[in-house]
Amino acid sequence: MPLRLSHSQTSKYQECAKAYDFHYNQKLRSTTKSAALFFGSAIDRAMDALLKDPKKGLEVFEKTWAIQEINNKPVDLKTSTQIVYANSDYDSELLTEEDVAELEGGVAAVDAIYKQKEAIGFDLLSKEKKLLLNKANWLCLRRKGLVMLKALEKEVLPNIEQVLATQKYLELKNEAGDTVIGYADLVCKWKGQNSPIIFDLKTSARPYEDDAVLTNPQLALYTYALHEEYKTNKAGFIVLSKQIKKNKKKICSKCGNDGSGKAHKTCDAELNGKRCHGEWNVSVDPEAIVQVLIDTVPDKTQEIVVENIGYVSESIKHGVYPRSFGSCKKPWGLCPFYNLCYKDSMEGLTKEEEKV
Repeated sequence: MPLRLSHSQTSKYQECAKAYDFHYNQKLRSTTKSAALFFGSAIDRAMDALLKDPKKGLEVFEKTWAIQEINNKPVDLKTSTQIVYANSDYDSELLTEEDVAELEGGVAAVDAIYKQKEAIGFDLLSKEKKLLLNKANWLCLRRKGLVMLKALEKEVLPNIEQVLATQKYLELKNEAGDTVIGYADLVCKWKGQNSPIIFDLKTSARPYEDDAVLTNPQLALYTYALHEEYKTNKAGFIVLSKQIKKNKKKICSKCGNDGSGKAHKTCDAELNGKRCHGEWNVSVDPEAIVQVLIDTVPDKTQEIVVENIGYVSESIKHGVYPRSFGSCKKPWGLCPFYNLCYKDSMEGLTKEEEKV
C-alpha cells in the first residue's frame, strides 16, 4: 500500500527510526513540549498574516502565542508547566514594567528560582516556582516575538517585490505511489534576484551557517517539488535570532551625561573637578537580527534527497525501525523516548488522545 508522509515524518525517521515508530505507529507522546516549537509556530502564522495584511501580524502572533495544543488538548501557554524553555529564552532586560508586575516577587524572585533550577533541575521545583519561571520565560519570548515581527516588517517586506504564495502546499509522488507532502512558508520575487525564491522562516538561538541552504534536505525537497511551477532552483532561509540586540542607553540621572557603551557603574563625568557618580538611568531599544540566506539548490542535492525519501518509505513499509544511538542525547536534552529505550519506562510519556 502506498504511503503518504509529511516532510517532518521523513525527517524523524532519518533522525531515529525507532523514535518514528514510537511517535507515529505506537502514538506515544511526551507529556511536555519544547517552547521553541510553539514559538516558531506563532511566528510562522504571524508572518503569513503579515504578508497578507500588515495590520494582522501582531494580532495573530498574540493569539497563537496564547493558546496551542499539547497532545490534542488546548493549553494556556502563559500558565502551563508542561512547556520546556531554554535558559536563553529568558532575558529580564526585555521585560516592561507591565511584565514585571505580573511576576510575584519580580525579577529577583525569578533569578533566585533559576539558580535553584540549576542546582536541582526543573522537575524538583515546586509547582508555584515552575509556574513563575515559565511565566517569566513566556513574557520574555512574547517581547522577543513582537520585536521580531517589527524587524520582518522593516527589513524583509521591503525586499519582497511580489508574494507568489504563502504556506504553499506541495506534493511529491514516486514510482511506487508513495507521496511526500509539505508546506513552503513563502515563495516570492526578491529584490536583486532573477528568479523566485522558495523561503523557509526560522527562529534560532544562533546564526545559520553560510551554506545552510545548500545542505538543507527540506529546502531541497521543496525546490524539487516546486521547480516546474515557479521555474526556479533558488531557495532561502529567513532567520530571526532569539538573541535580541538591546541597544542599551545609559543616561546619568544627576547630570544628564550619556554613558552608553561604558562599563562604569556610576557616572564618570567630571563636575567642578570632581567625578559625578550619579546613578545611570538605563533604557533599551530592542532590535531583532534578521539573517537572509539565498542560494541555488543543485540538481544533484535535490536528487539525493528525493532518493533518500524513497529509501525511507520502503523501510517503513517493511517495518524496519533501528535505533539511532547518536540521537539519544542532544545539547538541548534527551530524546523523549530515552527512558523507554534504556529503562523500559513510560516516564514522561503518554498515549496520544483522540482529537476532540
